Amino acid sequence: MPWEPDTAIQIIHDIANIIDEVEPDLIVCDPAFLLAREACRLRDRKYIVLSPGTVREHVAHAQGAKALWQWGG
Repeated sequence: MPWEPDTAIQIIHDIANIIDEVEPDLIVCDPAFLLAREACRLRDRKYIVLSPGTVREHVAHAQGAKALWQWGG
């Protein structure tokens, strides 16, 4: 990431504040903007990640059938 830790944390909190103000039902995140996903997680909001790939690329850290069941792959 191109940001210093303090700057990244501030960006996450700024995005989280926007999320609180807008109160969206669903948030669409760019896969390259990790800080937006972190803000969604911080606020426990539903989000999806735009990607030309499949769900498999986003849940590679999960293993076995649980990953397919949990993420609908």
